[in-house]
Amino acid sequence: MLNKVITVPTEETKTTPWANALKFGDLQNRAADPPGADIYKAKIIDIREQMGELARASTEPTVVEFGTSGWRGRIGEDFTLYNVRKVTRAIIDTMQTAVFLVANNYYYFTEVQQNGIVVFRDNRYMGDEFIEAALAELHAAGIKTYSAGECPTGVGSAVVTELGAAGSLNFTPSHNPMDYAGLKFNPADGGPAGPEITSLIQSRANEYMQAADFRPAEKIDVTLNEEIFPVYIYLDFLQKSRIIDLNEIKKLLLANKDQLTIIIDNMHGSSRGVFETILGKDIISQLDIRFQNTETDYSFHGVKPEPSAANQKPLIAELQKSAKPLTLAVSLDPDADRIRFADANLDIDMNMFSAIALDYAIRQGLSQGVVTSVASSGFAANIARQNGLPVTTTAVGFKNFRPALSQQQAAVAFEESDGISFIGHTLEKDGIIGFLVALSAMLESGKNLSELYHELQEKYGYYYPGKSGRTIEGISIAEWQKFRKEIIENIKASYQIGDTIMLNGEAKKIKEISLADGIKFTFEDDSWILLRSSGTETKFRYYYETTGQGNDKILPEYEKTAGKILERALRESNSQPSDP
Repeated sequence: MLNKVITVPTEETKTTPWANALKFGDLQNRAADPPGADIYKAKIIDIREQMGELARASTEPTVVEFGTSGWRGRIGEDFTLYNVRKVTRAIIDTMQTAVFLVANNYYYFTEVQQNGIVVFRDNRYMGDEFIEAALAELHAAGIKTYSAGECPTGVGSAVVTELGAAGSLNFTPSHNPMDYAGLKFNPADGGPAGPEITSLIQSRANEYMQAADFRPAEKIDVTLNEEIFPVYIYLDFLQKSRIIDLNEIKKLLLANKDQLTIIIDNMHGSSRGVFETILGKDIISQLDIRFQNTETDYSFHGVKPEPSAANQKPLIAELQKSAKPLTLAVSLDPDADRIRFADANLDIDMNMFSAIALDYAIRQGLSQGVVTSVASSGFAANIARQNGLPVTTTAVGFKNFRPALSQQQAAVAFEESDGISFIGHTLEKDGIIGFLVALSAMLESGKNLSELYHELQEKYGYYYPGKSGRTIEGISIAEWQKFRKEIIENIKASYQIGDTIMLNGEAKKIKEISLADGIKFTFEDDSWILLRSSGTETKFRYYYETTGQGNDKILPEYEKTAGKILERALRESNSQPSDP
C-alpha cells in the first residue's frame, strides 16, 4: 500500500516518453550483465534525443511555479529553450523592480548590469544549451555575465559573494531524476531567492508564457561574458570559514593517512574534481580515497540521483572491506547541494548528521544555535535547547533560513533532505562544506561518525525520523498545482487540536498543529506526523518521528497512519485519484 504510484484520471491519461525512459532506467539498473544494461541505456538515449528535439523546437507555454528551489520541469515538456528564455526575461524584469534593488542595496539597474550575474549548471542533458539561451537574454539587457560552467550550487553561491555579483542563474533540478531540468535564481547575497522575489519572477514568467508577441534574444555578446574558474574562488572563500580550518584538515589527513578510508560518490555530478582541488592532488595521492561515478551519464546509470539509503548501501559494503579504523563515505547529488554520510557501521542522513554538526560547532565555541524546517528531526533542536541555544523552525526550503543565517543567529542550518550550511558560510546549502565538517569532526575526535552519534543519543535522547510519499502520475504540472493544494486543504479541515489519531493501537492526542508547511500533528510524547505536497514533483510527502529508546520499531505504524490520512483526503477530493 505504501509508496505506491497513484494515477489521476485526466482528459488524456497516457504513458509519456519520459515515463518509459524512467522504466528503462530501472531495468538498466537491475540488469544482470553489462550487455543487458546497454540495451536499456540505448533506449533511454533514443528517448532523450527525442525529448531534446522537442525542447529545442517547442514554443508551447507552461505554468511556472518556483518551489523550494526555483523552477523545475521535464525536458521537452515544460522545460524548453523557449520557456527558459521567457523565465530568464522574467528574472531580468524582476531585477529592475524596486523590491529587488532595495533588497540588494542597489539604487539603479545599471549597478546590476555592471556587477553581473554568475551563470552555471550541473551536469544535466542540454545544460550548455539552456545556459546559452539565458546568456543571450542577459546580454540583450546589457548585463555582464560570469560563466562558471559545471559548478556545484554551494560553490556558485560563494562565487556570487566573492565577486560582488548581483546574483546567479543556476541550471539544476537538484536531485530530480533524469527527465528534469531546473533553474534557480539567487540574489546578491548568494542565498536562494525569497518569496518576495520568486513571486515576482513567477508572475512575470507566466505573463510571458501567455504573450503572443514574445521575441527571444538573438545571440550572446562575448564582450559581456567572462569565463571563470569557480573552485579556485571557493578556495579563497573557505579561508575565511568560521566552522572549519582547511589547513588543519590537511594536516590531520596526513597524520591519519594510514588509519583512514574515504569513498566519495559524485553521482556523475558537478562535485567531480572539486575535492581534489580543495584538498590538493599531493595530499589526495597519499590517501586511501576513492571517487565513484565521475563520468558523464545523463541517465545516472538508471537510478534517481539522490543521496539515499539505497544508494549508500554499496558504499557501506565497500567500507566494511577496509581494515582501517576510521571510515567515511559520502554521496552528493548532481549539483552537490545535498550530501549523505556513512561509515562502516551506520548510514547517516542529515537528520542524524545535523546533531553531530551542532555538537561540533558547540565544541568550536559557537553559541548561535540551529535553524531547521518543520520536516526535520527534533534531535538537533533538543541538543540546542539543552545547551541553552536558540532554535528557529521554518517551512521547508533553504531559502527560509536566510534571516537566521544572514543575521548570524544560527551556527548550523539544515533540512532533512540532506542540505546543510553554517554560520559565516553560504546562505545556500552546500554539500562540500558538509563533507569538510564531517572530516573535521572525525579527525579531531579520532572517532567514526557512528560513534559520535551514539554518544549524543546517550547524552541527549533518542529520536527516530522517517519519511515516505506517493507519486501522482497522469497529471500535468499545471493540474498538479491546483490538485495538491486541494488535498492538503482537505486534511487541514479534518483535524483540530485535542483530536486523537490511532497509532500502534494507541489513541494519540494532538497537542499542537502547525500549518507552516502542509500540516503537522505533534502528539503529547513529542512524536509527530507531517503531510505536505511537493512544489516541484507530482508527489505528496509525509514525514514522521518517534521518540524514546527502542521506539524506532513503531515507525512503520506512523508511516501507515500518514498514508491513511492521505488516502482519506484523496477519497474526498473531487479529482478522486484511483490506483492504476
